[in-house]
Amino acid sequence: MVLNPNFKLLGEELIRKRLGVGWETICFLLLFFISILTIFFQLGARSLENQCYIRYAEVAREMIRSGDWIVPRLEGKLFLHKPPLIIWLIALPSALVGKVTPFFARLPSALSAVAVIALTFYLGKRMFRDFRVGAIAGLILLSSKEFFWQARTARADMVLTLFILFSLSCFYIAYQSSGKKRFGFFLLFFVGLALSALTKGPVIIFPLGIVALFLLFNRRLRVFLEPGFWWGWIVFLFLILAWVIPYLSRVEISTLKAEFALTHILSRPEPFYYYLIEFWPRFAPWSLFLPAAVLFFFKKNPEQQEERLFLLCWVGVILILIFLVHNKTYRYFLPIFPAYSLILSASLKENLLSFPFSKKEWLSRAWEYATWVCFFIYIFSFLLAWFFVWWFTRSFTATLVTVFVSIGGWGLIGYALLKRELRTKIIVLSFLSLLIFETYFYFITREDDKHSPVKKIAEIIKFQVKPAVFYTFGVNGEEAILLDFYLDSEVLKLENSSQVVKALKETAKPSAILISQKGFEQVFGKLPPKTLAVFPITHYKKTTYFLITSKKK
Repeated sequence: MVLNPNFKLLGEELIRKRLGVGWETICFLLLFFISILTIFFQLGARSLENQCYIRYAEVAREMIRSGDWIVPRLEGKLFLHKPPLIIWLIALPSALVGKVTPFFARLPSALSAVAVIALTFYLGKRMFRDFRVGAIAGLILLSSKEFFWQARTARADMVLTLFILFSLSCFYIAYQSSGKKRFGFFLLFFVGLALSALTKGPVIIFPLGIVALFLLFNRRLRVFLEPGFWWGWIVFLFLILAWVIPYLSRVEISTLKAEFALTHILSRPEPFYYYLIEFWPRFAPWSLFLPAAVLFFFKKNPEQQEERLFLLCWVGVILILIFLVHNKTYRYFLPIFPAYSLILSASLKENLLSFPFSKKEWLSRAWEYATWVCFFIYIFSFLLAWFFVWWFTRSFTATLVTVFVSIGGWGLIGYALLKRELRTKIIVLSFLSLLIFETYFYFITREDDKHSPVKKIAEIIKFQVKPAVFYTFGVNGEEAILLDFYLDSEVLKLENSSQVVKALKETAKPSAILISQKGFEQVFGKLPPKTLAVFPITHYKKTTYFLITSKKK
């Protein structure tokens, strides 16, 4: 059933009179509210994840403690993995309360994710002259697995995605404008480039490559010679040098050359087909709609030629560049996904919002088949979820929660099938995805201690002893950084057994050492047992550490 356009206009006019707003404002506010609720739900309830998630939080903590906001340091050494912007974004709100917490560490990513969704809404509305394209694109973006997860981590990738999206949006607006507006948005394009560089180094090649290829296909390379571009480069250099010059005044170039190791930064070599495999689970469920995205570019529509070209350059340039780099990670996909969401939403609008559902085209069928596959997967997921939860947890409460979540999922699926509109099915798919993601996050938050062994060790250390000096020996780098963070102190590392003996025997102040089982075997015979207390701590991976403390005389 297709509603009469006059009836739709009458309904919108009624809403304007009653509420003073139109459908566009209502859709944006709903999308914004759902994004805030989804992303910020229990954002700080979990401790920080292991691996390199902890680095930015610890560098921010050391930055606040030292008062040096120019030179980032990790465990007292130069931190050269990333420029300082992500560290500043964590440290600024943390400094107001005096400490870095998991919530403040994740706050930049969460706020950036909300901003990315809002910008995607605006860009979709502007490019395709229909706010529904932006609204559905924002919902698709929010309900994709990797976007949802990266919005809740203390990493730089979501912040980078925001600045790349901001740069490309400013360029697109400038390209379609003239006069002072064109000049101003070209300057903002370079502001976005500078912020991208301050977030993750030389990634400005992404937006610059996209813009260059787009202008080349349109035979408009002379845009690079416009005043907005010349002044833009000046703005770019000013913003970069505002940090680089003070940095080099404190750190000598010879020191940077000696300590900088590219192999430590690009440490994830993967085969060339890595992204062909990783794309499907990382951007589920919308990766299943890839055929619809591809067919969208083959559909003839002269009115959208420039928009299609811009999105194609956006996706194509980033894919080519990340495929060429030997070191690969799934997070490099993230700047592509706003464009992919816009492509999907525009193809949905072109084939299914403007025509009756019964119209059968290849693009329509691609959407329809992918939707049915997703519904089939979700039906089985909700049918089996309670069984697997009970099997792995043996928890009545967890199983009951899962049953209620499953009932909610079945209700959404039933509503979508009853409506028979593909647009409704797509919106329901988005909410089903968010329901599953949020439920999973809720459960792992409830079992935080199992996934945060170092936090548990830190709590044991605080309970057992409050040493003036604390050391580690034989503890791996990631866990040592976590100890720094959770103990809120500078944990010193000992390199050999003789240093361990010296630290415990000769240090005038009370001291303690967290030592691995192998390290304990090396030093145990050399320590006078009457002056020491030993506490075994079992790691969740069944690795035993020993907490050795010097007794008070």
